[in-house]
Amino acid sequence: MSAANMMQVLWDAACPHLTDEELADLKSTEMAEYQLEHVADVMEGIGCLVNDDTSVGSFQSAHDLPALLFSLSSTVRALGQSVLISGAAGSILQDRKDQAAKASARMSSKGKEAKAAL
Repeated sequence: MSAANMMQVLWDAACPHLTDEELADLKSTEMAEYQLEHVADVMEGIGCLVNDDTSVGSFQSAHDLPALLFSLSSTVRALGQSVLISGAAGSILQDRKDQAAKASARMSSKGKEAKAAL
């Protein structure tokens, strides 16, 4: 199971039980943005290394470059999944706020009707 799939399984199991505070924490995409910037920097560094390599021969093994690319692919997929979860957490949090506002408005309306009946 990939890290992205594992994150989805955990999200599906935990989501209904999360508090508003926990959803607010998950809503943040700051860490994913930082990690994606780091992945971009690493890829750029590797590109420069391979481009300038005239004597050592980095990535000469048939397994070196594919292993690196598979690893980076997995990292990017996991980060993408964390962004999706962040979006879902934000949507759920907003839905909860909207439902609370509607419930509050209904209670206020019933209170006004009760006062008017007196």
